Amino acid sequence: MIINHEDFSDCISIANNIAAQGYLVAIIKHQLDENCIENILFVISELKKIEPNLDLEKVALTRSSKEDCISTKFAKMHPELVAKVIS
Repeated sequence: MIINHEDFSDCISIANNIAAQGYLVAIIKHQLDENCIENILFVISELKKIEPNLDLEKVALTRSSKEDCISTKFAKMHPELVAKVIS
């Protein structure tokens, strides 16, 4: 699961709850700019290198009001990489 969020402190409890269920959670803290899509692609690429046994064929993205456009835009641009977008 990849959590897109501008404020890291707001998503710690969400990430901890998801991780407690056995999921790998990556939090990407970024501003809303043109690099957002590249940031998500970079994180997926690095996770594949660090943890080659993980099933990263498709990821779940979370979104909140500010990050709606990032997660949705990423899913539209790279549907082959996204299992679902969770709001």
